[in-house]
Amino acid sequence: MKTFFYLSLLSFIFVACNNQPTITPEANQPAANLGKAITADKTTTVDDIIKQLNDTTTAFVDLVIDGGNTISGIPATIEGTAVEVCQTSGCWFSFKSSDGKELTVLIKDKQFKIPADAAGKKIVAQGGAYKSITTVEELRQIAKANGTPAEKIAEINTPSVEYFFSTDGIAIK
Repeated sequence: MKTFFYLSLLSFIFVACNNQPTITPEANQPAANLGKAITADKTTTVDDIIKQLNDTTTAFVDLVIDGGNTISGIPATIEGTAVEVCQTSGCWFSFKSSDGKELTVLIKDKQFKIPADAAGKKIVAQGGAYKSITTVEELRQIAKANGTPAEKIAEINTPSVEYFFSTDGIAIK
């Protein structure tokens, strides 16, 4: 009898832990907050943050991102519409600028999960923006290591620039 009770309890806990509710706020409801509480008094657009990241006069500060790593970037609170969401573990989503540049928002240390249905929703994220540049030489080395033909490698002549935002709190509107 005890075995049946413990198996039933274990089954209940397993089912309860795997059936986490998806947060889908209605238009007239307040934003659904995930992670650290944020203050969204003043937000920046995706276009503005990318412009600041590319401006050589921008003052960068040290930002702590995943795993305690430090990188130079810009502290900010951004707002935009999510265009894509990680469907496997809810650890990232992305915004697009008006000229098509993608800003990938990473959940710092996977503190919370983004609902799979968050694409198309307005999201405010608080944290820090930074960019990663892969040089032409690095891109060529990667291509060579992957067995890319020499003529294709010779065509690589521009660095790859990626934009990221590390957050530990968001609000889905």
